[in-house]
Amino acid sequence: MTSQLLPSPLADQPFSRFILSSQKIGSGGQSRSGVWICRRRVKKTAQARGEKLAGKTLVWKQLNGFEIVKREVEILKKVSHPNIVRLVDYEILQDWRSGKALIVTELMKYGDLMTFHTQTIRRNLVEKEVAPINHQILLGLRCIHGKGIVHRDLKCCNILVAGFQIIEGIYLLIIKIADFGFSKKMSDEANSTEPHLPAVRAGSASSRASIHGWFVGTNEYAAPEVFAVDDDRDRALAATVYRSTALDLWSLGVILFRLFTGMAPGNTKRAFKDSRTGKEELRVCPALSGQVCLDEDVEDMKGCQGGFKNLIARHLKRKLKIELLWTRHWMG
Repeated sequence: MTSQLLPSPLADQPFSRFILSSQKIGSGGQSRSGVWICRRRVKKTAQARGEKLAGKTLVWKQLNGFEIVKREVEILKKVSHPNIVRLVDYEILQDWRSGKALIVTELMKYGDLMTFHTQTIRRNLVEKEVAPINHQILLGLRCIHGKGIVHRDLKCCNILVAGFQIIEGIYLLIIKIADFGFSKKMSDEANSTEPHLPAVRAGSASSRASIHGWFVGTNEYAAPEVFAVDDDRDRALAATVYRSTALDLWSLGVILFRLFTGMAPGNTKRAFKDSRTGKEELRVCPALSGQVCLDEDVEDMKGCQGGFKNLIARHLKRKLKIELLWTRHWMG
């Protein structure tokens, strides 16, 4: 697992049941947000003694900060599945408009899929490796979609590696879906306090990719309809788009392509701001690339047979439903 030793994220250690270490294992969207190794203050059982957990800290000064944290906790409490990270506990401290929160989950010692792919495997994956990952992500999605929840920020960094085996040079991973901070219940009212959504051309992508801003999700994995919706003109349409399970299936298509090729499909670049450095750089944005280009990129993939290419192509054409996947040979 990739980690850093940093100053304590919250120097006063304000949480009553957990102590945060200085070992950071994941990034957050704010300077004092992130994922840290933590331990219980009071260890009630032998099993709990020395047990390392993952603690996600959030610090906010906006009125809707509490609602965002509360939503993530409620979703994690609602789901229980082998391919979804398990909620252990949580603490929320707040006053009238600001607050701090700690969401504690089981610790995945091998880190996220992106880091494991680039630093441990260090090559493009082949179909025998991607198929089980695809299968497990779909199992997790079937669980949350069946409970009326859309993840909305599915990406390699939000897929955690729980374990792995190497058999004849093939990496077989056990994975879990994590980070439900952008998730939404499909039954939420269309006129809820959802952050206001601008037209797709209203400002650069980097100015909109924020948990407290308009854009929900991650640009490189977000579906085309997220960029196309114009909430100023049709808020009802925006509400429908942002509660569609199709958003997760598009993102899965981009994940699968990345695992095979090490890059995103498409040829259209857009400015993205790195949340850690604050610097902007041009990177490929699949949703803004033409369909012909996406089709050609999928067709040119190496290490991938026709059936799996067709699966990814259908994801990127918005023509695939999760219910149709369970009899396919590429499920792993």
